[in-house]
Amino acid sequence: MLNQWDFQLIQARYHREIVEKLIQDFENYEEKRFLIGILNELALSTSHLINSFLIYIMMKEKYIIPKKSDLRLKDFRNKIGRKYLSLNLVMDLLKIIEFKKMQKNSPIQFFKKDKLVFLSKGVYITLSFEVLSQLNQSLLTSLRNFPRN
Repeated sequence: MLNQWDFQLIQARYHREIVEKLIQDFENYEEKRFLIGILNELALSTSHLINSFLIYIMMKEKYIIPKKSDLRLKDFRNKIGRKYLSLNLVMDLLKIIEFKKMQKNSPIQFFKKDKLVFLSKGVYITLSFEVLSQLNQSLLTSLRNFPRN
């Protein structure tokens, strides 16, 4: 029988594979809509990975998962993620989630060459293809560092 954290981890890997395909497609076609797709899939994969860490810890150490997503992210950043990942990897995962929230709530977004630009709280945020690729590598490293039974 598949554990709940296993299912979340499978989903995280699945969405990261989609990111890889989108990155390859962007390199071949350079269509700007791929940048939003990359960010969306990075965020989905990251949220599944964080959930799998939380569920894994809940099952192994009798941890109670908070109901509010902000508290979950705070616990992941301060307690859980640091057990298995470096601080840089934890912060990169949280950046992915934050970038997705900002992009989703942005009233304005446009593309400029290989960059996605969006407005968040009166400030323009620029995400380049290179930054998204680096975040993808951090996600891959985090997936590889998930604890095995």
